[in-house]
Amino acid sequence: MYMLKAILIFSFIQLGPTFIYAQMFSVDVKEEKKGSNRTVLTLGTIFTDFSYRGNSQEEDQKKLEIKDPALWLNIETRGVLINLLLKNSLTGYDEGSFIDLNLSLNNKIRIINKRNFTLSAPLRITSGATSSNRENTNISFNQTYIGIGGGLYIEINPKNNIKITSQGVIGYGFSNSNGGRLGGTTNHATINTNIEFQELMWKKNFRISYKYIFRSYDVDKNQMGDDIYDYNLKGHHIGIGISL
Repeated sequence: MYMLKAILIFSFIQLGPTFIYAQMFSVDVKEEKKGSNRTVLTLGTIFTDFSYRGNSQEEDQKKLEIKDPALWLNIETRGVLINLLLKNSLTGYDEGSFIDLNLSLNNKIRIINKRNFTLSAPLRITSGATSSNRENTNISFNQTYIGIGGGLYIEINPKNNIKITSQGVIGYGFSNSNGGRLGGTTNHATINTNIEFQELMWKKNFRISYKYIFRSYDVDKNQMGDDIYDYNLKGHHIGIGISL
């Protein structure tokens, strides 16, 4: 597993600059479309389900679960996606905190590229961190991860100023928790659908966005043989976005 992790990290280092370079300098008909390269800020809510799936009988693992709405903040620019889920005292939650921060580098291999329709195969390198803490518990969940993925992207332009996009990506990666003492693997999937109205008002693009995420953590057992850090993160996001 450690050899595979080293290969994945090496790929991230080698491919990251290539992704950025490709996004900066590759130009085609679709990318020249009005407003297509603008940075979009999306704010909304996520109906979070962070659930323990391990074999431990301790109640502390259950206490780290989150099954309530959280704040969703998303920043998308050309080839780069930053995604934040937040539930803590700033959002009115006083029993602990839950944070999931994700950074993705994205590129697409175009399969069909027509004026009103695009079909692509997205490639993604992703890295992030997840943290869940609750008061009056003996443990906390703090984990970083790195992974790669691919999928399918569809873009439809029914009118000149309306763009509908839908993308699904599945991937695999490696994780690290508690100062590197425990590691494991992650499986993840996202589905994202947007309806974007370009230059609707004040020459700004407005977006209605839905996103589904799934991430499964399979972390090494502790000294007692318990899977105390095996959790699933699922969430349905709904948000409104505006170009900057």
